[in-house]
Amino acid sequence: MFGYNKSEMINRKINIFMPNLYSKFHDAHVENFLQSNDNRNINKERLVYIKMKSNYIMPCYIYLKVI
Repeated sequence: MFGYNKSEMINRKINIFMPNLYSKFHDAHVENFLQSNDNRNINKERLVYIKMKSNYIMPCYIYLKVI
């Protein structure tokens, strides 16, 4: 997926699939969500940009859901 083998993805953070501009702030956003319980982005389809292993950036739709 995204040009990675399954073994390359095990025990890795989701940040490796994000462009650098987003990946460096992602941990803070997750921490903020966990503290504030802000559900604005949950249960909605979102357009995001992913970084392929080849470093190409491409659009991708995701759907966030709390389990």
